[in-house]
Amino acid sequence: MDETESTGEPPGRRYSAPALEKGLDILELLAGERDVLPASEIAQRLGRSMGEIFRMLVTLEQRGWLRRGGGNGYGLSLRLFELAHRHPPVERLLVVALPEMQRLAERVGQSCHLSVHHDGRILVVAQAETPRPRGFVVRLGASFELLETASGRVLAAFQTDEERERRLARGFELEALADPGEPLRRRLAGIAARGHEAAPSESVAGILDLSFPLRDHTGRAVAALTLPFATMLGDTLDSAEATRLLGEAAARLSAQLGFREV
Repeated sequence: MDETESTGEPPGRRYSAPALEKGLDILELLAGERDVLPASEIAQRLGRSMGEIFRMLVTLEQRGWLRRGGGNGYGLSLRLFELAHRHPPVERLLVVALPEMQRLAERVGQSCHLSVHHDGRILVVAQAETPRPRGFVVRLGASFELLETASGRVLAAFQTDEERERRLARGFELEALADPGEPLRRRLAGIAARGHEAAPSESVAGILDLSFPLRDHTGRAVAALTLPFATMLGDTLDSAEATRLLGEAAARLSAQLGFREV
């Protein structure tokens, strides 16, 4: 018996758990706050009444997810921090991403790699090599300047304005570069609007860098899935098809990370 048969719900119906949703809304709100918030402000920001959230706040506090402070205020405890370290995010990302990357490399016939932002630079944390005897591969563990790669531009483009500026400032500081200003920000805005980057490599002639973000539930990029596309003689798969397959793989991985298209 499948889930639809056991619950009696029609196929395709979205299930709802109002109490759970209220609890998650509270945790997500407080995750973005440095200080505690009064219960009344939490209710106001979530568009709910005090009656709707009061019992939820008390329950979350009793279970150790929230702490009290500043009189009537609530803030996150270290429980989420503890859970995050019991299930490290990069390790979780690799477990999810590597099988998808290997399938992509085999289908396209080209290598692909996964990059994350690390202190103003880009770090390659996973790769899947081409099954062919020849191909272009980016070395695992390689580190690059923030904006010299398609991966870095994608990771900068899919952030909040504040976080993007913080990362850019750190990258320019590390490389002792001047901020190029508005042209750079227009380029990043274009990447965000297209949903990906496709541009000739700035370091290797003949390579077209294709890169898509892996996005979490907030819509921000936590990693970039990149395929350096090299045109091979006699190849029947062109860059447009490679872009489509790469985008589909990134979308599947983003869905597993909690991202939902609006």
